[in-house]
Amino acid sequence: MSHNGILNYVPHQCPKREGSGKRSRRDDLQNHYHVKKQVEIEGAISEWTSQHLAEEVIDMMNRAGVLVGQVVTVKEVVENEQVQAWDAVQEVPVQGSNGDSWNIKMQGMFPLIDGVDSKPMWSGPNLGFHTDEVLRNNLGLSVDVVPKLRADGIVG
Repeated sequence: MSHNGILNYVPHQCPKREGSGKRSRRDDLQNHYHVKKQVEIEGAISEWTSQHLAEEVIDMMNRAGVLVGQVVTVKEVVENEQVQAWDAVQEVPVQGSNGDSWNIKMQGMFPLIDGVDSKPMWSGPNLGFHTDEVLRNNLGLSVDVVPKLRADGIVG
């Protein structure tokens, strides 16, 4: 679950708020309870977390043994020193259909094994590579309809 896009947490592990008079959720570990009480649980946690900085919430939850982590952007993941140390995001070349090329960032392979190159070998097919196949085989469009869709700018 997420609190205002800042934290992820495991709700059944959230500690009882001292002095709140609210019972602990630790006794209700079955998922069906959480589904039934999701709005109540998220409301209580949002109320509590909104009174603290994200760093304070993470520290308090860690001390209480709750699984929690701050939500980060893709940019923050790519720039993270641990991600970089593990070479977890790597530059992979892409060849365009018109001969141009560029690099994209892709996740490296895990686990890392000595002597095995963990770099992705291929970035995948170009955008739109399977469009005709999907339109014809999966959607049942006829051979003459697809070029018209392309000419009308409906598909690329």
